[in-house]
Amino acid sequence: MCDTKADFYRGRLNSLISATGERIQGRKTGYASNSSLFTSHSSFGSNGTYSNFVFDDGNKPQYGFEVNSVNETQASLTFSDF
Repeated sequence: MCDTKADFYRGRLNSLISATGERIQGRKTGYASNSSLFTSHSSFGSNGTYSNFVFDDGNKPQYGFEVNSVNETQASLTFSDF
């Protein structure tokens, strides 16, 4: 049994995290584009577009990342505390 609405939805809903910071809610309401992709030197975390990001339940992520480099076959990321 779920205690809260947040517990019920945890793991059941998803949305894409766009490098631009714009919300993309899925195939019914929007689509990702090339500008949505994280590229070299873009980041998600305390120094990036999402520095104030919190999940629906109010918690912050534990880790962020920076894209060091990316090409057609691989990407190099650095993970850090959020």
